[in-house]
Amino acid sequence: DAAASLAGLMFKNEPNKKAIADAQAIGPLVQLMKSGTAEQKEHSCRALCNLANPTHRPTMVKLGAIGPVVALARDGTTDRQKEYALAALCNLTLEKSDVEAVVKVDGLAVLVAAQHQGATARHKESAQKALENIEKTSKDLKKKVDAAVMKHRSKNHTLVLHGAPQERKCKECGCKEWVDDNGEEE
Repeated sequence: DAAASLAGLMFKNEPNKKAIADAQAIGPLVQLMKSGTAEQKEHSCRALCNLANPTHRPTMVKLGAIGPVVALARDGTTDRQKEYALAALCNLTLEKSDVEAVVKVDGLAVLVAAQHQGATARHKESAQKALENIEKTSKDLKKKVDAAVMKHRSKNHTLVLHGAPQERKCKECGCKEWVDDNGEEE
């Protein structure tokens, strides 16, 4: 498949990335992410992940790559699809303008869910790195990440009291919240 070939050609190869971007391949890769087969979505996402450097990220965002990448991270049918989508989001959360596009399509909720409930360690690691990237872009976005984490916990998890009276641990993913002596969250 062409997307798999492009992904392979671009892996750690800046001249190939430039040549492929100059050949206007980003648009067709985004289209495959939207309407391709499961395999095409996986490979086009891998290609976009490999291409997501400072030179090409603005074009990717302009051509609408963020929405399909977030959708694949959330709804992918294989671990590989989600792995490439989360890795792409990690690369697409380095600039504030790109982060705003991720936030706009509810990417924070997807990243927080993957961080807590990802099927693999790579899913969790990529989601964590993307969230860290987002937090670094501004204090307002850090607050949004914190709010998304709290929303995730309250919506998806049952917190139970453990050993120490101040610690509540989530049954689902093991995330912890700390409470003061009065049972109030800190």
